[in-house]
Amino acid sequence: MILEPNLHFKELYEQDMSGMSLTPETVNRTKLFRIREVVANTPASEAGLQADDLITALTGSPQQILQKATSSVCSHTKGRSLL
Repeated sequence: MILEPNLHFKELYEQDMSGMSLTPETVNRTKLFRIREVVANTPASEAGLQADDLITALTGSPQQILQKATSSVCSHTKGRSLL
């Protein structure tokens, strides 16, 4: 495979810098996120998150905030707070 720059090569793009990958999951009718992978020396690893951890709330709020977080991440603009 040969990769060559195309006309979009110089365009800015965003990528996740958290250092973790998440999988949505439902437990007892509650939508949660399970951490699939944590990359060393990233904000996720420095926060002590580990693979197979289950995220049940953000900032003490239950799953409704998780739904808001996923939609925020999908429409995230650089420099804007997610929550």
